[in-house]
Amino acid sequence: MPDSRAMKAEPVVQPRFRLPTLFLGGLIAALVLFAHDHFMALPDRVASGPGEVTLRQSPAQLDPAGFRPLRLAGAWVLESDDPRFGGISAAALDGPDFVAITDHGVMIRFPRPAGATVTAQIRGLAEGPASGAFKKNRDSEALARDPLGRGWWVAFEHANQLWLYDRQFARALARVRIPRAETRYNWGVEGLAVVGDSLLALPESGGLLLRFGPSGWSEARLDFPASRASDLAVLSPSSLLMIERETRLLGFSNALVRMDRCASGYCLAWRKRLPLGVRDNVEALAVEPGPSGGTRLWLMTDNNGQRRIRTLLIALDLPAGL
Repeated sequence: MPDSRAMKAEPVVQPRFRLPTLFLGGLIAALVLFAHDHFMALPDRVASGPGEVTLRQSPAQLDPAGFRPLRLAGAWVLESDDPRFGGISAAALDGPDFVAITDHGVMIRFPRPAGATVTAQIRGLAEGPASGAFKKNRDSEALARDPLGRGWWVAFEHANQLWLYDRQFARALARVRIPRAETRYNWGVEGLAVVGDSLLALPESGGLLLRFGPSGWSEARLDFPASRASDLAVLSPSSLLMIERETRLLGFSNALVRMDRCASGYCLAWRKRLPLGVRDNVEALAVEPGPSGGTRLWLMTDNNGQRRIRTLLIALDLPAGL
């Protein structure tokens, strides 16, 4: 019987023990939320004017057999001591140079690989959506030359806007709101390409293409299951190339996709997995005529701003007719 009385005392003691514990847990949770909101409110981007940086270009060891029927024409690891280099999200060709943008609103112009080092021009986008003190406001994810020759269009993901800059990216000339609901937080436009007098915009969801031209916005569906898209390029007036990526447990899986114009929108022609490392995240695709009648593709990877992850520049030759 004494044991029974001891057991009866436990319900009285237990609530006294739980209340301080619950209070302490709630206090810790409130402090964590306060700290998160506080740090999210702190500026995390430093605007920068034009300047020059040294870019190191060293050969990358990739297996040519894994890219067939495409031909591996070259691969390089790009490095710089400047912290603004990295996070490549789109690239285009401009004569002998590449023009690339990063996911923190920086433009980098650099020549094609030639020797161990080259000089790159770099500048932050001084104008853009909302305050330039915050990276999310200048999350530039797609790039295309203006069809009218005025400069460059840049897509900002979180803001869901297109901005037109002059050729030097020194000032903004126009801005346009992207209308679709699919371009919600972190699922915005990842690819831009020019067809005639219009821009094609590819949201990351990969389910449709948005067309912006003189008459406004229209859309076309992709008539095949697509993974998360990361860039877009025009192969011909009726064919497009898209970079797909899948996020897996250990990293990324990248694929090159050709899609052709069809009655329902764009249909799948072929999909080719790219034999890259699990940490190689292909974000940029540019095309030009190839040396033997086909098409030369240029791919770049995003190192997510981490020095231990490489930034790759890859040249692939796509045979005519493929």
